[in-house]
Amino acid sequence: MWSKRFGRGGPEDQEPGGPKRRRHPRIPCRVSLRAKCSSWDRFHDLFSGNISKGGLFIPTDATTQKGETITVRLTAPEGSEIELLGEVTHIIKDKDGKQKGLGIQLATIAEEAQARYQELVRAAADHCAVRPSTDEMVPIDVEPEPPPRSAAPPPPPPPGARPAAGPLPPAPKPLVRPPPPDAARSRPPPIPPPLPRNVRRVTPSGSPIVGIDFGTTRSSVAVVQKGEVTVLQDKHGGREIPSLVGVLENGSVVIGAEAQQLRMAEPDAVVASPKRLLGRHHHDPELQPYLATMPVQTSPGRGGEVLLHVRNRTFSVAQLCAPLIFALRQRAQEHLGREVKRAVLTVPVSFDSGRMTALRQAARMAGLEQLDIIDEPTAAALAQNFNRGFRKLVAVYDFGGGTFDFSVVDSSTADMPVVATAGDTWLGGDDFDAAVAGDAANAFWRQHQIELRHQAVEWQRLLMAAERAKRELSAREESAVKLPRAALVSGGVLDLHHPLTRAQLGDLVTPIIQRSLDTCQEAMELADVTTEDLDAIYLSGGTSHVPAVREAVARVFGKTPRIAVPPERAVVIGAAMHSARLHDERVIMA
Repeated sequence: MWSKRFGRGGPEDQEPGGPKRRRHPRIPCRVSLRAKCSSWDRFHDLFSGNISKGGLFIPTDATTQKGETITVRLTAPEGSEIELLGEVTHIIKDKDGKQKGLGIQLATIAEEAQARYQELVRAAADHCAVRPSTDEMVPIDVEPEPPPRSAAPPPPPPPGARPAAGPLPPAPKPLVRPPPPDAARSRPPPIPPPLPRNVRRVTPSGSPIVGIDFGTTRSSVAVVQKGEVTVLQDKHGGREIPSLVGVLENGSVVIGAEAQQLRMAEPDAVVASPKRLLGRHHHDPELQPYLATMPVQTSPGRGGEVLLHVRNRTFSVAQLCAPLIFALRQRAQEHLGREVKRAVLTVPVSFDSGRMTALRQAARMAGLEQLDIIDEPTAAALAQNFNRGFRKLVAVYDFGGGTFDFSVVDSSTADMPVVATAGDTWLGGDDFDAAVAGDAANAFWRQHQIELRHQAVEWQRLLMAAERAKRELSAREESAVKLPRAALVSGGVLDLHHPLTRAQLGDLVTPIIQRSLDTCQEAMELADVTTEDLDAIYLSGGTSHVPAVREAVARVFGKTPRIAVPPERAVVIGAAMHSARLHDERVIMA
């Protein structure tokens, strides 16, 4: 996470000799790290204050001596760790003699770690640079003023709360550039988000169609080449982008892992899951509980659409969805070496024409001129490579991070028509994280009488810790929710360590799972389908990794659920397969 509030000229820069004598300029940068030196008996979970090519500054009151060797494990924006070795060369103190932090000079670094660290330094410098005004997203023309900022956001609603339904709004306004001086009176046309820096340009040569899963919590892109489906990776090997958009102090936008880091320190500068708000009406009763818990301030636009106020700037929802779609499009262009103007995007079954219109608008801002839309359960069904012997009905249980969908499809024909479908817009893996975090927060309250739900930064960190524990319990029987420095009290710093077993997780999320099963029952009753009519049930969505989910599905449907592709990639693979159909290209499934 990059933040200019760790600017040059602070106490950490007032070392002997002054900043001018440094070989390498320091760059404001806040990334999580773990540090240990010879006088510490354990690693300390800390943050960097700034970094340079030759070293870094760590704000900490943990005492040490000059010359001591220190091991630092930096967490890079994409989530991987870089282990570095350095020497304490400066102990920075304020005018009262209180220690402010440590200056670390890095020792010789292994070649691979050196390259990754230098890349981190370049990225930090790049994100601290101020963009030209023509590249900045500007506030759209609105009358309502942002509501006053409250001291702290209200606590999140209980995981099982289901909002009521309501009307849907018109599409939001597009992002625009400021007009040039000689055309001040003319309104500029909509544009896509600014290109990320160091983008490799491509020469148009045909226009391939790619499949994009623009997910509520995570997004990905896949292509079909020579009959094979490939879910594209970034340079670090990650296939998914967290669906988060952050705004820096200079007005530039960060997404994905970088926005995730920003969210841990400045939650009111990050919009999470913007897809939830696409095409929604600000006064929609179904939306009100969700808006009430958002750290970002909102207000209604002239047409009733949701407007988001971040760092004294106002954005439409489409403006903040476009950078995520653009990043996926750019990843496909870099892989294919050609310009991508067409795509297949997936949507939950609850999306109506108004919300699809808003999605198309965001896609146009991202540079996609032609768009085909397919609902997520149908895309997941395409990816499952059904057994050729199936001649009956097959169900797809799609439990994602932010939404739940269920469909019954006829597998006897190549088109696989949908027989029944139902969905829950407000049900997903996020509810599991909130349940686990709430349980940990309750235990912390009982022990220390400190309510973490009312502290925006700590609550976001706790949600991330809960998600990590949830994921670990899919592979083992025991884990723990760990939150270092959860609270600061007069006696020092309090850490949160909340043990959690797989069985305990199952108990916490049972009501949430039952909501998904109720949705399945609704769909089957509408189509007069019973579990005996189903030849098989397939799992899709990352939340279906949770053992309690699989056990509940097997128990209710009376058959072991099947997994043909990784559940978290089923939707994007199906979107790519649908794009191949539009190209009349044959897809070979393993």
